[in-house]
Amino acid sequence: MHLPEYIKRILDVYSAAGYRALAVGGCVRDTLLGAEPDDYDIATDALPHKTKELFKAHRIIETGIKHGTLTIMCEDHPVEVTVFRKDGAYTDNRRPDSVTFSRTFAEDAARRDFTVNAMGYSPKEGLIDLYGGSQDLQNGIIRAVGDPEQRFKEDGLRIMRAIRFASTLGFTLDEETERAALKCKALLLNISKERIFIELQKLIMGKNCKEALLKYSDIIGTVCPSILPMKGFEQNNPYHKYDVLTHTAVALAEVKNTPLLKWVTLFHDAGKPLCYTCDEKGGHFYGHAKISADIAKNALADLKAPSALTKAAVNLIAVHDIPLEPTERFVKRQLNRLGEETFFNLIDFQRADNAAQSERVAYRREIFDRVAALARETVEKSHCFSLKDLAVKGDDLIAIGIPQGKDVGRTLSVLLEKVMDGSLENEKEILIKHIKNIQNGELTMDLKNILSKVDHTILKTDATFEDVKKVLDEAMEYGTASACIPSCYVKQAAEYMGDKGVVCTVVGFPNGYSTTEAKCLETAQAVKEGAGEIDMVINHGMVREGRYDDITKEINEVKKACDGKLLKVIIETCIHSEEEKIALCKAVAASDAEYIKTSTGFSTHGATREDVALLVKYCTGKLVKAAGGIKTLQDAEDFIALGASRLGTSSVIKAVKEL
Repeated sequence: MHLPEYIKRILDVYSAAGYRALAVGGCVRDTLLGAEPDDYDIATDALPHKTKELFKAHRIIETGIKHGTLTIMCEDHPVEVTVFRKDGAYTDNRRPDSVTFSRTFAEDAARRDFTVNAMGYSPKEGLIDLYGGSQDLQNGIIRAVGDPEQRFKEDGLRIMRAIRFASTLGFTLDEETERAALKCKALLLNISKERIFIELQKLIMGKNCKEALLKYSDIIGTVCPSILPMKGFEQNNPYHKYDVLTHTAVALAEVKNTPLLKWVTLFHDAGKPLCYTCDEKGGHFYGHAKISADIAKNALADLKAPSALTKAAVNLIAVHDIPLEPTERFVKRQLNRLGEETFFNLIDFQRADNAAQSERVAYRREIFDRVAALARETVEKSHCFSLKDLAVKGDDLIAIGIPQGKDVGRTLSVLLEKVMDGSLENEKEILIKHIKNIQNGELTMDLKNILSKVDHTILKTDATFEDVKKVLDEAMEYGTASACIPSCYVKQAAEYMGDKGVVCTVVGFPNGYSTTEAKCLETAQAVKEGAGEIDMVINHGMVREGRYDDITKEINEVKKACDGKLLKVIIETCIHSEEEKIALCKAVAASDAEYIKTSTGFSTHGATREDVALLVKYCTGKLVKAAGGIKTLQDAEDFIALGASRLGTSSVIKAVKEL
């Protein structure tokens, strides 16, 4: 067995003075396993004052003099030296109330936790193994020294250490030790949270973390109860092949071995049992990312985790399931939004998450590669994706008359969006000219193009006609495609507008989800009162039941009542299966409607770029309207670039006003 030269010299000093000294504990265990120990501990029969005399030329730190422990600084290496000892009673289930110094290693070894940690070694005596630790190493066994229940009652942290060693070494607990650990697991509640955090982090970073998490979940759940609801919780959908805890364990084994990503993986789906819903399509977990982030925040705070780690983990869990798009525009925006480190961590996490899902989503692995390559290229080539990279600064804007304060920040953000999507070059002269044009009241061609596709919308249930008039006036001022107003104000709006050229789109029929006959009657009445366009909501029940032919038929019946007016079909039912999305698109494509509109349909957060691309591809011959997912001018431009002909939003008007 090999020891470093500085350890051999320390042992030789003791031997020459007539004392017995051995390398003990983890350093012996790791060396026998062929690993390089992190540090070396020595046990001796020399009392502390003798150690001080023998090593007076070295710096000595009284690490735990009460328990016979000193630290010798040898060639900048800290070496912990402890007197052979016997422990007294453990009334706090953590540390002995007293210790008695001993003359023999046999008594010292008898107080140690596990056989693999109870061995000693010196070049003079060779390996001293009184409890079969070397054999347990060969067999991959963690076994308590003596009575395991007594060992755990002495120090409850030994329970966590046992399962941590099982994870880091790839071992299993022997039957008696495992039974005692389960029986005594409540003792962990007496241990400081900081110590539990350290052991749990080592466990989830171990090479056998998957097996340890699944096999010892009841023990881990004692100190981290957030994992227990995941155990055995079936997901019941085609994208997953494991229950929530097994999925978590598999992903934990796959993810890059950093503390942040390990904690993110442990908690990323902790919220699923709290938001589970099920219909004929299977299980759903709407909003689980936010709930999981909240659970992680509370759990890590309870474990006294470092605040920086907690913040980073919570932020990453909150966005862990956002769809990654292999486009330069998307990558730049996410690098801007999340920062380099978080975005690359997100990609690494999603790779592991995907590896723990069903083969149905294996196609995403290519997307991860493409997104990562684009991100690396963006960073390496110093492309502009943050305000610090922008060619103009706040002082430049103030110099041309932008009021100091929030207006400067908003203007810089708009310029950054333009640079990131390639519509403006990151050159100071060009950016300043763009702002001056806007200051002079000139709407750029790209803004005019966006506004010409906007349906300026008012959807407040308590809206007054004064509110409606404001929307109509703004629609005229900015040249929007139409103004979307509640059906109860159609007649008044038509009279107010006269021949001013703004088309009124009716939204919010009182009986929008009722029978086809009722819809047709309302449609006919709205047309009679002056509506130029009609929004129709697809029947939820038909979508859930897959009655696509009936959907086509119902759309056509409503279209008959439109008297030549434009009909926009609205998807308001969340669908997650791509096959179902395509089937619904084809049902609309087969109808007489001119438009199909996605808002909270297809996803829970409004229109996504993926949704719009799908509608454009499969709704052959139809125009596409995107709504609900448009918050910025950049969102609007993205949807137009994907093929959207209309944008249902008031955010664009707000953004133009800010400009």
